[in-house]
Amino acid sequence: MWIEKDKNGKIRYREYIKNIEGKRKVKSFTFDKDTAKNRKTAAELFRQEQLLANTILDNDTTLFEIIELFKSKHISTLKESTREVYTYRVNALKRNFQDIKVNLMNARYIKENLENMSTSNNNYNYNLSILKIILKFAYEHDFIKSIEFLNKLKKKNHIVKENKTLYLELDEVNAIKDKLSNKVYKNLITFLVNTGLRIGECLALTFDDVQGDILTVNKTLLQNHRAVTTTKTASGKRKISLNKECLKIIREQKIINNNNIILKKLDTKAHIIFANTFNDYYNYNNLKTTFKKYLGCNIQFHIFRHTHASLCIEAGVPLELISKRLGHNSEKITKEIYIHKTKKMEQLEFEQFKNISF
Repeated sequence: MWIEKDKNGKIRYREYIKNIEGKRKVKSFTFDKDTAKNRKTAAELFRQEQLLANTILDNDTTLFEIIELFKSKHISTLKESTREVYTYRVNALKRNFQDIKVNLMNARYIKENLENMSTSNNNYNYNLSILKIILKFAYEHDFIKSIEFLNKLKKKNHIVKENKTLYLELDEVNAIKDKLSNKVYKNLITFLVNTGLRIGECLALTFDDVQGDILTVNKTLLQNHRAVTTTKTASGKRKISLNKECLKIIREQKIINNNNIILKKLDTKAHIIFANTFNDYYNYNNLKTTFKKYLGCNIQFHIFRHTHASLCIEAGVPLELISKRLGHNSEKITKEIYIHKTKKMEQLEFEQFKNISF
């Protein structure tokens, strides 16, 4: 706090007040004269102003300022893999919304912008959910006086494509592998189909994770970085058994990785099971691009996880065991595949009996 004297002889106490974003603004209080009592009063007034500034911004606060604050105070505390998804989504909101004052936002404005940026009903619902979280964050921190208008924004009907492929048949998997000339890529697909691992979990595996025929799954590779973090959920940490095909692949990968060390004179140990030619982690997006070149279309690696579930169902493995092996915290997804699979098997049964006469 410092003191300035006005032309009329009055005393002005001045102090910097820092708001929640870290921006400084000078605040002042005027008294007739400088006394110990007035100084004490001014100090208390500044204290109250600082407390207020720590929770409330003025009505000029914009949507983008709220988003940046949300990123620094909320997203930064999330798990790294979740943080990546949130960051991508909020940046998409910034690209498609205007930087208007947050207190001027209403349901119509939000709906129009979400309609323009969303590619499907499901995408619309996801964007709406993220935006609602951001605006509720703004409300909880006193940037918005009311968020009742959010009640007007309803989710759209979830659309499931009738011909949506939940899983592949073995002949379809083999057709994909036939198009892949790279042995590591073939091994990767086979391993996914035989274990039901998420692609990130598979790419993060090291040879130390294998003890005999038991595999410990306790980490995942982030999609946009060559960085490893913990599994998607707590239930994702699990131990699963490996069949002969998986154990064969692990032996082959050791040989491939050791050959890369010799050929490229790498000063590194071959510890990553599915490593690139430099015995480093794959970049997930680069891997997807490479597979697209081979296959001529985009591929969702998650379909091999569903394929594993469908093959287990076909083999008569109990639903709860499949769910546990996949690291699901509920059987909902496994049941969806189960229902789809059993309906398909039922239809096949109907077709077989149509042309049979006794």
